Amino acid sequence: MIDKIRLYAAGTLPAEYHPYFGSAHPHSFDGRCCRFLRIGYSTLAARAKEGGKDEELFQWACACGRTPSDEEIEIWNAFMQKRGWRDDSSGRLRERIREARIAPEAVQSFFDFNDADEGRPPPFPADPSPPKESVRGTALIPGLRSPYDKVGGIFHFGRMLDKIRLAQAGKLPPAWLEAKGATNGFDGICSRFLSYRLRRIGTGDFERPKRQRGTRVGVCKRA
Repeated sequence: MIDKIRLYAAGTLPAEYHPYFGSAHPHSFDGRCCRFLRIGYSTLAARAKEGGKDEELFQWACACGRTPSDEEIEIWNAFMQKRGWRDDSSGRLRERIREARIAPEAVQSFFDFNDADEGRPPPFPADPSPPKESVRGTALIPGLRSPYDKVGGIFHFGRMLDKIRLAQAGKLPPAWLEAKGATNGFDGICSRFLSYRLRRIGTGDFERPKRQRGTRVGVCKRA
């Protein structure tokens, strides 16, 4: 994003980049990044044009907006690098691949597309071929829905509730009981994402966590 700001200021950003440049388009990566840091794009662009190293600009953006937690950064990075892979933007990615005449097997996400379109080698090896024979699951638990089923637009939340209810009814397998509510598991991540934590997942007892680093919002001070 900083590179594009500099190139645009110098008049060297190609025209095909302009429609998704900045935060005007709601789904642009620039706009998403600024909303993640809670900083206005025009404010960031003005500061970037003044100069400074990339890390200095990032620290300045955090001071003006907010400093995300390590877990928020992990979730952000995972979302961004997988955008276009098996989600609601996959159709548009396929269109871009056809328009650019790029080998489809080389692209799984918009990040892959950007690298391929701009002449950089793929950072990851190609995915292995799927097994020829169907793979049968070993854990069939009545009442446990797919993690893809959404509640309130959120993946996994319904599945977490199912595990709470199954544990209360004594129907959750022992191996699952050991892992339920683990802070580093999906239950813990989902709870922290919603700013709650499961105090006793077996009873569905919730409590708010203490304010974390990712909730701090700074005040912008221009140098």
